[in-house]
Amino acid sequence: MKKIRWNEVTWYSKLLAAVVFVAVFLFGFYLGIRYEDVLLQIQLLELRQLQNPIIHLPSGPVGQRQNAGKELVFSYPYPVTWTGWNGARVSLAGISLGNQAVSTSSPQKKEIYALVLRARVDASGGFCTNSFISSVRRLLNEEGSLSAPLIPENNCADPNSTLLDQRILFPVSETDKNITIQVLNTNGTAQTFFVVHVLDDGTLKLETAPIEG
Repeated sequence: MKKIRWNEVTWYSKLLAAVVFVAVFLFGFYLGIRYEDVLLQIQLLELRQLQNPIIHLPSGPVGQRQNAGKELVFSYPYPVTWTGWNGARVSLAGISLGNQAVSTSSPQKKEIYALVLRARVDASGGFCTNSFISSVRRLLNEEGSLSAPLIPENNCADPNSTLLDQRILFPVSETDKNITIQVLNTNGTAQTFFVVHVLDDGTLKLETAPIEG
């Protein structure tokens, strides 16, 4: 009977070690993929549960005009694009001014006069429109004060899907003639900006950020 040599490295012990190593590596890789998938689902759930903020209406005459009747609609190539939450590509597809029925802190809906941005969202890894609350802001004054928008509907997109005609509302006064919108990165730094000009005849004009270089 052949005596077992415990300290001797054989070809089958090497093979066993290689199989164990590969199995551990594949199992760790699988756990990593599952973790990222679960984390994404948690983030999407948190965005779905966000509540719309209470609207603070601007001073001045609001909602007296039934509808401005002025609108700009854009198509590809869109004049303004930016990177949204979770790497989504967001394009400005239209802007308009007019009365909008929105939900507030009271049970009944309220009609406000608002600048409406209409966005197209091409989601690469999942997206919810409530993320616009933290990424799209109106510049209020020279001191840099910012106000968050109202998102009438919190719509969520699965990875590799598209959301069309998503509304981003900013309550404004009819006396506002130059409305500056800033787009922020997730860390709060400025990504881009654009200005909506309301001309004397009520028509709208879009001024985009200058291209560097």
